[in-house]
Amino acid sequence: RKGHESTAGRSATPQTVVTPAGAAVHVDTFGPADAPPIVAIHGWGMDSTAWRYLRGKLGDRYRILAPDLPGLGKSKGPSDGVYTLERFADVLAATLQLTGGRPAVVMGHSIGGMTIQTYARRFPETMGSQVAGVVLMNTTYTNPIRTSVASWLLRALRWPLIEPMCRLQIWLNPLVWAQAWLSYLNGSSHLVMRLTGFGSAVTREQLDHVARLHTQN
Repeated sequence: RKGHESTAGRSATPQTVVTPAGAAVHVDTFGPADAPPIVAIHGWGMDSTAWRYLRGKLGDRYRILAPDLPGLGKSKGPSDGVYTLERFADVLAATLQLTGGRPAVVMGHSIGGMTIQTYARRFPETMGSQVAGVVLMNTTYTNPIRTSVASWLLRALRWPLIEPMCRLQIWLNPLVWAQAWLSYLNGSSHLVMRLTGFGSAVTREQLDHVARLHTQN
């Protein structure tokens, strides 16, 4: 149910930042206001609740700011409906303005890591002043098709199959949404997440949380 993402791992006092493209971005904040800041950018199909274990481990010693990327979680998308890494980098830039002038460690998973690298290319002058350090997890510096396992096959299939299928999913969104929930309910999405999204150790709660996020986002 949609209400699950609004309560699991959410802060009681979230903030909102607006990007130049008009996206209203929800930012969850945890930890002491005067503690060293960490800005955490989640992966595609997720939202900021993916960082709830980070909050549990570090939230008493660090100020954690975790935005929902535009169009995901509780954030609204840009007014023109265009999503790019450059615009995601604007989300990071806006979130860094909430640190009270203290340099932050920025960390990103998957497309969150791509967002950080895009930000660094666009705003190199802030590295060291606004950004104290970078943590990248399961990410890439370019189109993931080029760096995935069997990338030669994915590159060959990109234009004749992968791109048309992605566009077809947009056109058939209600059907895709229903199919995603069916996969969640019958457990097949959990199996896919277990095989592709985790290492050797994962709890049932972690697996269900990630599977649900990918379904509802």
